[in-house]
Order: sequence, then structure tokens, then C-alpha cells
Amino acid sequence: MQALCPGFTYSEFHQRMGARRGRAPAFMWLSARQVVTASLAALDRGGPTVCIPGWQYRAIVGTLRLLPRGLVGRLAYARERPV
Repeated sequence: MQALCPGFTYSEFHQRMGARRGRAPAFMWLSARQVVTASLAALDRGGPTVCIPGWQYRAIVGTLRLLPRGLVGRLAYARERPV
């Protein structure tokens, strides 16, 4: 079993929900092929149970683990507030 955390992926998902791709920088987007390849490779290796494809997302998760949880919560809340 695996939890796949793909981040921004070029697919019809964002198109269907009406999201604008320009809100995220181009380097944050992964192709569906990159996501599937990373997921299958992790499964072939027997883990990890959580698959985070893309160096950029692994770097973000690693950085977030170093920050206090309260700060991460406030940052997430501030990001989601309407401007």
C-alpha cells in the first residue's frame, strides 16, 4: 500500500476544478509520467509507504519538518486566506 503525494501535476484535474496554473511557478509542476514513474519505482523498492515525487516537494517536506508545528499551521492558514 502507498500514499502518493504528487503535488502539482499536469493533468486534467486542475483544469476541471478551474485552477489557474500560473499561480504556481513552472518548476513546481510535474508531468503525469514523472509521478507514475516515481510511484512505481517506490513500490518496486518495497517502500516508502508515502511517495513524494519530485525533488522540490521532498525539499519542502524536509524543511517543514524542521519548523515548529504552530508556525507551519499559521503559514498554511495565511496562504489560504482570501486577499
